[in-house]
Amino acid sequence: METKQKNSVANLLEDLKSLYRAAGVQGRHVCLLLGDADVDRNERFLEYVSQLLATGEVAGMMTREELDAMLNDVRAPMRREHPTLPDTRDALRRYLADRARARLHVVLCLSPAGGRFARRAAQFPGIVGGTAVDWFLPWPREALVSGEGAFCFGRCCCCCCDCCCFWGGRRS
Repeated sequence: METKQKNSVANLLEDLKSLYRAAGVQGRHVCLLLGDADVDRNERFLEYVSQLLATGEVAGMMTREELDAMLNDVRAPMRREHPTLPDTRDALRRYLADRARARLHVVLCLSPAGGRFARRAAQFPGIVGGTAVDWFLPWPREALVSGEGAFCFGRCCCCCCDCCCFWGGRRS
């Protein structure tokens, strides 16, 4: 699902609620796609997406009645899949969140060029800490070496023995 054209926070929260229901209650795999243009129109979107990526939930996204309806709807699947779990509000809420987290995929198409991405990543840490970064074009060696010098300070910043800046290539 792409965000609605109006790009208001209310529309985003409605979209998220719909996706959360589809993923958590109905068990469908769904995707929210946000690009630079969406975020440029309303940067507050990243606040909610960061919460979703960091915790699996968005505070204030739904009313208590809406949440209660969702919890009631996941009661039967939870009993089927986990018969030993207690039938409590906390257990149902954890089950709903875990199920939504496993099936609701967020795709952020943000350009790393310029300072916007770095500023957004610092302001909304969930958009980096809760994601996997893919790029689709090869990077020239000069750009990787320059990035290593600027960000790695001459030492490897990952747990493997390969320099993370070269993604599997040994330092030369």
